[in-house]
Amino acid sequence: MAIYWNTNSTTRIRPEVSRVIQRYIDSNNFNVFQNPSDYSDESKALFLSVISQTRARFLRFIKANTNDFAIFTSSGSESNNIALATGEKFIGRDGTIIISALEHDSINLRCAYLKELGYNVEVIKVDKLGRYNYEQLENLQCNGRVFISMMLVNNELGNIYDLKRIAEIAHKKWDKVLIHTDAVQALGKLPIDVQSLGVDMLSVSGHKIGCPKGIGALYVKNGIDIQPLIYGHQECGYRGGTENVPYIAGFEKALEITQFQMTEDYATILKDYRDKLQDGILEICKKLNHTAYINGDMDNRVNNTASITINGIDNVRLILMACNIGKTIGQENMYFSNGSACNSALCSASANTDNPVKPSPVLKSICHPNYREVIRISVGDELYNYGRSDLDYDTCDKSQIFADIKARMRLNLKSGLAAFEALLKKYNN
Repeated sequence: MAIYWNTNSTTRIRPEVSRVIQRYIDSNNFNVFQNPSDYSDESKALFLSVISQTRARFLRFIKANTNDFAIFTSSGSESNNIALATGEKFIGRDGTIIISALEHDSINLRCAYLKELGYNVEVIKVDKLGRYNYEQLENLQCNGRVFISMMLVNNELGNIYDLKRIAEIAHKKWDKVLIHTDAVQALGKLPIDVQSLGVDMLSVSGHKIGCPKGIGALYVKNGIDIQPLIYGHQECGYRGGTENVPYIAGFEKALEITQFQMTEDYATILKDYRDKLQDGILEICKKLNHTAYINGDMDNRVNNTASITINGIDNVRLILMACNIGKTIGQENMYFSNGSACNSALCSASANTDNPVKPSPVLKSICHPNYREVIRISVGDELYNYGRSDLDYDTCDKSQIFADIKARMRLNLKSGLAAFEALLKKYNN
């Protein structure tokens, strides 16, 4: 058994999704074995149907126009980089790229490189709660064309950002502007309406909603001149490489289930669990003489995420202890993080080494006094392994599933908080 509070990093592959994918990797089925670019008539109809149906479902899910497009990629990071390459082409050498101080490394690192090449890159700052400085954007003076890439939901704090306001400011200030948003952490956590947001491109990743790693998508508004990263004829010439039909099919199923869950009832269940969990952790910290508090904008964040500062701890040591606590005191192993996965990966080495851990750009941006004292919990129904159910959306009524999720959350809350208290006590000793 394990207690998993790290769904912003990745999610368990849903059983419903696994069954769909299995149909397209069946080695005994000649039609699904063939290359989608070199198929028989029967296979052609199958592959085109899968790809077009998934594309249509994704566009409906984000409320796009029917003449808009979506490119299937390998990840959210690839989608972000295609968007950036398109932005670079759009602005040329005389324009400006605008990002926020909180962007994912797939945006940050590329923009740092572009700055070295002489591109003009402006960074919108945030306050101590991680909220965008919209006034800075309003006062920004830019020549030529403008490309904006600012995320919709922050992966560490859970903050939700007003992309509609950003688009309105941008179109009022500049004649020629292109807007992209990284919505990887927004998918499945809040409704997305690209027309209302006013964005031209939007990135998502399948493994945040129950797909395997290896499938992402980029929404593209009709008329946008896409700059490919990988040249080839696939995806209408926008993204070369043999189509990953099994994962594309799985992505459609994951979107279908996610749509079922986009209800007020489910949102209430998840928020109630997150709130009780974070409050329980704060109470345990107080009991064990650690000052603790929540980071970020508590009034405007997604329902599954909490970033918690616990004074007096080293998060690397605590995380490593949590992953192995079952070997020492018989408690369930626990999984949470110290921020985004791209930074947490460097924590795999022993905490006793002198290897530096990469500071969180997000915590640095909000002027957090000590990033080594922060943990992130992120929760979701499919990874409550304590009392995990075999119920799924293919065979059960939605109300039955929601009742089961609620019951398992109660079990997980009790066992999880007990395990966290045991962990912190062991840490203190």
